[in-house]
Amino acid sequence: MEMNTRLQVEHPVSEMITQTDLVEWQLQVAAGNKLPKLQDDLKIHGWSFEARIYAENPQNQFLPDTGPLVHLATPEVTDTVRVETGVRQGDQVSVFYDPMIAKLVVHGPDRASALAKLGHALDQYQVVGLNTNIEFLKALAKHPEFVKANVETGFIAKRRPIRGRTG
Repeated sequence: MEMNTRLQVEHPVSEMITQTDLVEWQLQVAAGNKLPKLQDDLKIHGWSFEARIYAENPQNQFLPDTGPLVHLATPEVTDTVRVETGVRQGDQVSVFYDPMIAKLVVHGPDRASALAKLGHALDQYQVVGLNTNIEFLKALAKHPEFVKANVETGFIAKRRPIRGRTG
């Protein structure tokens, strides 16, 4: 038997669709308390997408970029739009750390509305100072096959260029 006692990096998606704060649950269990619900008690509510905003150049094999975040504006955070980040305007993205700027997580009652919300939130993102994958993510989210959920692990490689432009 294998057991993984840490949260997965995609846990915000699970939190959005189950309306459950998994970090809170983890802290409660660590404090010796019981889980508030069992697996069978959890219900799925709608759809969620996570897009990772990276300082990288999709036009150059997604190589990381470094430099200052001269300007950074994120989408407005709501109960259906979540931005998880550890950087702010003026910070430096360096070679010593992962070039992820943020995780953008959106939720909607169905796949189409969640995907529309993702596109709108990506349109609100502004990063100046280095290359990002934002335009790539916008193009990907609008791709007809992605919209139809006709995706598999080779989706991006088979459909080059879904590049978008860099910033």
